[in-house]
Order: sequence, then structure tokens, then C-alpha cells
Amino acid sequence: MRIKLFCVFFFIIPFCCVGQHTGVKIHLGSLALKNYNISLEQKVSSRASLVLNVGFVPKRELPSIVKDVLVDNEVSTDISFDGNSILGELRFYKRKNGSLKGFYFAPYASYRNYKGNYSDIIDDEAVEVEGKFTTIMGGIQLGTQWLIKNRVAIDWYFLGFSFGQVSTNLTYSSNDPATDYQDLQNDIDDELGDFDFLGVKITTESDNESVSAKVSALIPSIRSGISIGFVF
Repeated sequence: MRIKLFCVFFFIIPFCCVGQHTGVKIHLGSLALKNYNISLEQKVSSRASLVLNVGFVPKRELPSIVKDVLVDNEVSTDISFDGNSILGELRFYKRKNGSLKGFYFAPYASYRNYKGNYSDIIDDEAVEVEGKFTTIMGGIQLGTQWLIKNRVAIDWYFLGFSFGQVSTNLTYSSNDPATDYQDLQNDIDDELGDFDFLGVKITTESDNESVSAKVSALIPSIRSGISIGFVF
């Protein structure tokens, strides 16, 4: 099985930026993955700007490339998920030319919230799994931005490093009234034992209807990408 599906589930949300005063940008690569993001950048001084990025993923199946890596034969291929994110950034540009272009560095903070469900088999017991995945991160981004005829912006955010809290909440239930949820909890404890390292916190509990598990940790993350937009 792949409880790891939600424990290591992490999306690098494509990001956006902009131009002279106010700009809008989307990430074309994210559109191909049905991950929709819009970003607004507002100039606040000759060298600084504020950026707000909002993204959402409508309910969809897991991309096949991720299934091939994370999912084994015991997990149903009908894995669906959706979610949203928000990221705030304060950019400082090296060049004092009033056009918000060139090299920049930017402290930023982000919040992501995803949920999904899939079917699994744990010790020959068929179960339905609902998962919630959240991250709260903060870090520094390095990048450079070009303007074409002062209207088209190309933003290459080539290196970002962040650190923060990652939490996964899983709920297991069964349609079999004879399910012993205490035994199921013990089996899940064995599976989640693979994550018992580097300060990962794991807690599980059960009642007469389900087993719940929470995995949380402080982890680093790297961020990079390219986005294109327009300046108004």
C-alpha cells in the first residue's frame, strides 16, 4: 500500500510576478496539469514590490506519472484530490530603474491545503481512505525577470529555499461491519513506522467507525520555475 501517497505528497505550485506598476501572470506548465494559478504584483518603491499568488486545483485524478511512482497494485487507481494555495512575497530588485526587472531576492510565506481519497488494502482488509495535506512554509526566493517592450514579463525564479510545517491527516473506514478497528490501527501503526525518523511525529487513534492518523514534520523545500505574464 501507499500511505506514503499523502505523507510525501507535495506540489511545487507554479508562481507568478509582473511589471512596471501592476501585472498579472500565470504559469503555462501548471495549466497543462490543471493546476490554476494567478499572481498579482504591485510596485511599492523603485526597487520593491508585493506579490500575491492564489492557486487552486479542481477535483481530479492523480496524474499518471505520480501514480507510477507512488502507487502500487494494492491501491485503487481511482485516486482523486483537490486543493488550494496562497503565497505572499516581498521582492527586492537589484536595479533601481523603476521597471521591476533584473535580479531579485524575496522572502516569502505560503500555505497549501489539499484533500483526496482512494481505496486501499491493509492486511487483506479493504478500506476507504480520506486524506488532508497542509503545509505552512517560509523562505527566500532568488530570481530574475525580463520585460519585453514593457508589456510581456518573463520571470525565472531559479532558486528558492523554504522550511516549515507539513501535516497529513488520514481517516480509514470500512464497509464491513465486522471490521476490528483496533487491529486496523495496529496495522496502520506498522505501516507508518517507516516515517519514524528525523523528528516526524506520528499519532493514531481509533473508535467504532474509523481509524485516524496524523503525520507531521518540519521539512525543507526547494522551489523553481518559469512564468509569463502581462504588464498593465
